[in-house]
Amino acid sequence: MHTQTSSRSARTVDPIVALVHPITRIAVVTEAEAEKQSGDNRTMGRKFTIPYGLYAAHGFVSSVLAKQTGFDEGDLELLWQALAQMFKRTVPLHPAK
Repeated sequence: MHTQTSSRSARTVDPIVALVHPITRIAVVTEAEAEKQSGDNRTMGRKFTIPYGLYAAHGFVSSVLAKQTGFDEGDLELLWQALAQMFKRTVPLHPAK
């Protein structure tokens, strides 16, 4: 399969430090969950986050294959947007009050 873009694995520029957040949910969502918990309404667990990460990656766009496949400036702009936003959260960790 020929593709007009190519990239290599990204590597971290700075060390990554994952944070662990203990979480407790005090609510029963389903009947099955209520039966499983035998009246105890708590679910405990952990959530892992990475507050900061800087990655470097190298890639290229082949102009010859782009012409053959119809890859154009609009497609390149979508690629840049996807790369810039791929790690953005859709739900903030700490919503504004």
